[in-house]
Amino acid sequence: MTDDRSKIKNMKKQILVLTLTAISFISFAQPWTVNPAEYEFTMNIIGQVSISGTIEDNASNYIGAFVDDVCVGVCSHVEDAGEYKLFYLTVYSNQSSDETVEFKFVDASETETLISNTVVFESDGIIGDADAPFIWFDTEEYASTDILEFSFNEQVSPAEINTTAHTVSVLVENGTDLTNLIPDFLLAPGATAEVNSVQQESGVTANDYSSDVVYVINGADESTANWTITVTVDESGIDDFDSEMVSVYPNPASDYIIISSDNFINYHVQIIDQKGKILLTNKLLEENLKLSISELSKGLYFIIFVNEKNEKLFHKLIIQ
Repeated sequence: MTDDRSKIKNMKKQILVLTLTAISFISFAQPWTVNPAEYEFTMNIIGQVSISGTIEDNASNYIGAFVDDVCVGVCSHVEDAGEYKLFYLTVYSNQSSDETVEFKFVDASETETLISNTVVFESDGIIGDADAPFIWFDTEEYASTDILEFSFNEQVSPAEINTTAHTVSVLVENGTDLTNLIPDFLLAPGATAEVNSVQQESGVTANDYSSDVVYVINGADESTANWTITVTVDESGIDDFDSEMVSVYPNPASDYIIISSDNFINYHVQIIDQKGKILLTNKLLEENLKLSISELSKGLYFIIFVNEKNEKLFHKLIIQ
């Protein structure tokens, strides 16, 4: 069975590479051109372009890859369910590795934008996929080795992520066994993570967090950074207090939630994401408050109850 799965995986990879190569051939009519016959090695990038914080979506857009100002790859958006957000870009080289690849983007009005992030060429490499695409940015939003999100199902408040010190601090429920925790995490586009030379997979790989765990983050530009993950058990009993004082249902939820409490009337209510960004805000003026969450993506969120003294209580919310 394992051999069959391996064969299927390899076949899918070969089909993807052939598809990307074919797409590159039909894109040479763009102002930037490349002749694949002149190159020995290829790598492929599946990604989206973010300009001023917005993902570009236009059939006339295209992106080019460059090494020392020489075009080594170019393609247009690929249509997917009526949207034109994904690029399937093949990059060519005569070196099997170590060339730094830069990118330029041209929109429908022929405005050219230099992309801020780079990648290092690796023969036969594939960066990104349709479900988790690489992101090209016009301005640097984070480093290539950053941890963007980090969470456990057992945590009681958002993780504190320090991109300067390269640390993540997480507070988990009282009674949590730290020796076999599985985190969900999001890295900078194209980055990978290792712990003790073992590749880490979000939502899959378990580690012992009873002491600090060091994640080695490898960026798409071949830079590396060591991140220290610290997990602390909450001894305050906040969760018991939480469940007794307030009810949030349904949870998990998808369309709406009802917050029920006669203890938190006149408290401000906020829904925040794992980065601490406030997404919704309201005030509990009576015992029950109904909030629409239909526009929020699936994932882990937190409801914060804030009183007039700015004292806060966190409640987990799962949107599915």
